[in-house]
Amino acid sequence: MDVSLTTAEVAALFRVDQRTVGRWADAGRLVSFRTVGGHRRFRRADIDDALAHMDQPPTHPDKHGATSTRSGSHAGTDPADSAARKSDEIS
Repeated sequence: MDVSLTTAEVAALFRVDQRTVGRWADAGRLVSFRTVGGHRRFRRADIDDALAHMDQPPTHPDKHGATSTRSGSHAGTDPADSAARKSDEIS
């Protein structure tokens, strides 16, 4: 039996507002269905998949269609390392 989750339950899992979950569903980022009463529901398996994919770095296609992880000035930096460097600079 598939377990279904409410918008509030999904919002709690993602730690976002319920309206964000609704927008994600409207945009197709989350798969949902409607109850007879018109309430949005989400299959637990679909939400678990979405949560698992959130842990992976986003990929962005380059102009040739290949995908790579985005790198920038903050890529690979650890906030703790940054704080340690700042304290060394002050000393």
